[in-house]
Amino acid sequence: MALEPFCREIAAGYAPHLVELAIEPTLSVLVDRRMLQRTLNNLIDNALDYGAPPVLIRAESEANAVAISVEDPGEGEASVFKAAHANQGPLLPPAHQGLGLAIARGFCQRHGGDLELGHSPLGDGG
Repeated sequence: MALEPFCREIAAGYAPHLVELAIEPTLSVLVDRRMLQRTLNNLIDNALDYGAPPVLIRAESEANAVAISVEDPGEGEASVFKAAHANQGPLLPPAHQGLGLAIARGFCQRHGGDLELGHSPLGDGG
């Protein structure tokens, strides 16, 4: 599945300028579309609830994985989904474990990746 147009559709479901994209147009992933949409919506909603707009969906290719991050310029934690076939190491404990994060974590694990929570450079002013 082509990731950039898929994420553009998700971003269009929010008010203008709330969600921005930084995704290479040729990047593709093999995942369940419905579950990826639900996962991204949960992470975007979490960023909007506990962070600040605009939320940035970023995707980049890494060695044997595609890393999809949902970041915001607030002081909360950014969420990074890495879909990979290799074990990426232990998961970082979330600041709060809501149903949305549990769904996102399960989706990531079912696709051989993980969900990492950490601070985004956007929250540090850049």
